[in-house]
Amino acid sequence: MVLTEKSDIYSLGVLFWELTSRLSPFDFENKNHLEIIQIKQDILNNKLRETPIPITNDKFVSLYKKCWQHEPDERPYIDQVIQELDSFNPIDPIDPENKMYQLVLILTKVNQQKLRF
Repeated sequence: MVLTEKSDIYSLGVLFWELTSRLSPFDFENKNHLEIIQIKQDILNNKLRETPIPITNDKFVSLYKKCWQHEPDERPYIDQVIQELDSFNPIDPIDPENKMYQLVLILTKVNQQKLRF
């Protein structure tokens, strides 16, 4: 498996899911070795993705689902992810404790500095 910007975007989508669920993907900690192998195979074969948490913002769910598309070319670029996060505007930029605002700031800094994951 080759790691690319698009594989980083996939990982970012999983991270977004983790932020909203406060869980580890697929509950790996409670699985045996064979179950983990099967889960990984199902993910690679596009048969398995985590279920969105019902109270999550629909736009955010849509964004992270785009990030974890099976085909790398169907995943957005980081610039598009940031632009989409900016468009949500469900945040109060005056409140520096707002987690979504902090995430947007971090992604904006990463993008501006052209840092690689």
